[in-house]
Amino acid sequence: MQFYSEMELFEDFKLLIGIENREIIFSHGFRSEEEKEDLISYERRYFPQLKGDEKEMESLFEELNDYKNGKNVDPSQLNVKFSRGTKFERKVWKTLKRTKKGDLISYKRLGELAGYQNAQRAVGNAMRKNYLVIFVPCHRVIGTGKRIGGFSAGIENKKMLLKIENNEL
Repeated sequence: MQFYSEMELFEDFKLLIGIENREIIFSHGFRSEEEKEDLISYERRYFPQLKGDEKEMESLFEELNDYKNGKNVDPSQLNVKFSRGTKFERKVWKTLKRTKKGDLISYKRLGELAGYQNAQRAVGNAMRKNYLVIFVPCHRVIGTGKRIGGFSAGIENKKMLLKIENNEL
């Protein structure tokens, strides 16, 4: 069975998270109820049995609150299920998942570590398609010369996540 619930990470940044058998199956940032409902409908295409259940998510949300409060928790080290994406995207996401809290990596370097030279644009596209926000830590990916790059939940939230991880650009 798959379950989902939401939590507020920051004032203007809520997460909609789904789990199945203790693995995270999706995580999306959202800003409005309408956006949340659209995301739930979208995820039900992949997980038709998806059911809202906050109780199933309590321990995960405790860990995320500890992370938010600067405790030694790294969401990228939690188990996820890669249920979609191209071979390239999955390889890039799995490579990124090996980074640790406090690390920064450029789009170019991430591509190289995944086995692809000069793939920074394709890596950026893979980051845009990341459906496991925070758990596949696309907020740790930056442009050459320490440019902040993009983030689906907004640059300010990316900066807040980096600050939690003791990285300020």
